[in-house]
Amino acid sequence: MLDIDFLPSEYHQRRTQRHAKPWRHVVVVATLLVVAGLASAQRSQRNRVQSELAAVTPLYEKLLADQKHLGELKARLGGLRHDAALLTYLRHPWPKTRLLATLLDPLPEGVRLEQCAVAREALPAQPPTGDDARPRASSEPKEASKLAGAERDLNRLREEYDKTQTVIRFHGSADDAEVLHAYIAQLTRKPLFIRAELESLETVGSSEKARVRFRGVVVVRPCYGQPGSRTLAEAAAASAPTERPTLAMSGGAGAEQREVLPILQGAN
Repeated sequence: MLDIDFLPSEYHQRRTQRHAKPWRHVVVVATLLVVAGLASAQRSQRNRVQSELAAVTPLYEKLLADQKHLGELKARLGGLRHDAALLTYLRHPWPKTRLLATLLDPLPEGVRLEQCAVAREALPAQPPTGDDARPRASSEPKEASKLAGAERDLNRLREEYDKTQTVIRFHGSADDAEVLHAYIAQLTRKPLFIRAELESLETVGSSEKARVRFRGVVVVRPCYGQPGSRTLAEAAAASAPTERPTLAMSGGAGAEQREVLPILQGAN
């Protein structure tokens, strides 16, 4: 049997809308509940974060104060280090008495030194390589003017003295060349010296009373603060106190004994 609907389509639409309206209310209410829950959770999380921030803020402020204080201490420490480095460098030359005592301590019988001279000489020239061959920038004086006084003075001293080395030049005579070479070998083993060598060796006199006249040089190890220097502990171990030796001036069996200081000559 064929059903015929005589109602207009408008009535069918209204009926459909009436059935869908409760579901719309349900969706709206559910959306509102979700939004309210999210807002409540967000508010709770915000309150928790604010409480944690309130607890951390004093620590953060204390950290900033500590960092500022640490920066001041580092700046002060840097200045003190420059002062200490300058003071150490100013005290770097080995005392001449110590150099001479180390030179004469192993002096054997039959070897006589007639003159010693302590001086500073230029280091052997080395070809520039890498960055050393590049010309310095013209802005270097401006950079140097920004340095602290102690650091600027230390750089100036290094520029002048690090290009030189301390040497001891001596000459004298010996009865036996083998004993002389053994003495030079002992000098090379001294911690205070880098090397010792003979520059000239000449035999004088008759075959029965032949003597050897010699000239030698000793290169002194750089002291504190200089390139190639030892550490303080190594230097302390190497500088054990020794008795002041005496030097027998040539003049036969009754040669006059004199202190070593009068024969020391050289620049400061």
